[in-house]
Amino acid sequence: MSQLLHRIFFDNPEIPEQIYRFCQGIPEYVQAREKYYALTQELEAAMGRQWYFTFEDRLNQYWAWENRAHYLFGLNLRREILEGFQGQG
Repeated sequence: MSQLLHRIFFDNPEIPEQIYRFCQGIPEYVQAREKYYALTQELEAAMGRQWYFTFEDRLNQYWAWENRAHYLFGLNLRREILEGFQGQG
């Protein structure tokens, strides 16, 4: 079961495209992305390309693990809520 859930939620090739399209409809996201990219160009110029890429890679790894934990925690809460409703029926 764990492998099935992993495939559905983590190895689903459609999810990144769906997230991208969803985010394009959020003006605050688009604005934040534009500000982020402008700042990355400034940082890369100040730090040098290799230092910047190393920093960004490590930051992305850290955020990916933290986001995965938040996502999995949220799934667990939804499971507990659904199990609670089943017990009442």
